[in-house]
Amino acid sequence: MPDTGGTVCLKGASVSAIQLFERLPEHPVIAMPLVTRLLETSRHTESKVIEMLIAAGIRAQLGKRKRDRLYRYQNYLQLLEQRFMERQQ
Repeated sequence: MPDTGGTVCLKGASVSAIQLFERLPEHPVIAMPLVTRLLETSRHTESKVIEMLIAAGIRAQLGKRKRDRLYRYQNYLQLLEQRFMERQQ
């Protein structure tokens, strides 16, 4: 599924979710406090936005930490890694 389709088709996708989606290439790995600063929202809103992006397969949690979680833009990072590997050959 293309990333943009996943976000737009998400039931209840908010303006905040779309704003964060647009900033993903600038922040392929992100923590909740940065989401709050980027979107100028509450902790509750940032949690909902991250949940929407995870449900769409766009974001994934790095590791299994309960606190100070990090989330990655998995497709973007995979593409970068693939391109890097191709250039190494």
